[in-house]
Amino acid sequence: MTLLDAMLDDHGGNLVNVGPIKDRVTVNFSDVRDEGSLKYLVRGKDYVFHLAGQNDHVLSLTNPFPDIDINIKGSAILLETCRRFNAGARLLYSGTRGEYGRAVMLPVGEDQPMHPRGIYELSSLTAQQMFQIYNDNHGVPSVTLA
Repeated sequence: MTLLDAMLDDHGGNLVNVGPIKDRVTVNFSDVRDEGSLKYLVRGKDYVFHLAGQNDHVLSLTNPFPDIDINIKGSAILLETCRRFNAGARLLYSGTRGEYGRAVMLPVGEDQPMHPRGIYELSSLTAQQMFQIYNDNHGVPSVTLA
């Protein structure tokens, strides 16, 4: 198993987190926006779990550009790289409940209308929709969770 982490400041990356499995994984210190690294990393993989992203809601309120760059552009680069170099890999994207906005009823159902209230939530929803587009239009098998 290969893990990708850019180890960006203030994003929670810490090798202690993989301590219990360190002998069973390879950690690649790269960025989801680096197509050169992704070309190498996605080849031959059966599954790609996309959990990389800027998820600091407070930061997104003061600076929307990391959300746009990492969450949208990074997802697009990953999807396009998989399409070009391993279209058979099954992709899984983990979004956020915030894509739905304020809860109309609890529990929040997947049939609730999407109404993101911030750039972070919007960037996550955009990434989720890109995964659906690549699944439907390019045959890159994808599943999204919100």
